[in-house]
Amino acid sequence: MISQIIEKMNEGGAIFTYPILAISIVITIYFVKALRNNLKISGLSKLIENYGWFVFAWGSMGSAFGLVVAFDTLKTLTISSLTAQQLAGGFRIVMLCSLLTAFVFSLCRIYLLILSTINNKKKDLALNN
Repeated sequence: MISQIIEKMNEGGAIFTYPILAISIVITIYFVKALRNNLKISGLSKLIENYGWFVFAWGSMGSAFGLVVAFDTLKTLTISSLTAQQLAGGFRIVMLCSLLTAFVFSLCRIYLLILSTINNKKKDLALNN
């Protein structure tokens, strides 16, 4: 299972997918810290948000780069030498990077939603007391 994940990460463009994976680990660590330390929720939420937008931009750049490479390859090939496997391989690279980006960005937004809910409940309790 781990070897399949590593293989897919390499197929999706290692220069883009490994930093996204590393940032997802950092985002999760900040999320856990925010849950444990209620005093710093807003500051850690801002960090998580910034990392999430960075992942979105980095993944979009990786996908665009993958498309440029795929279309450059198409441009150099003649129609008769182009195979469906070559075309599918190029688009698979783009899709893997895009899927990882969407997953990590969605995870980040879910973390922010949870932290925002906790922060609002904390404010409501402070107002009621």
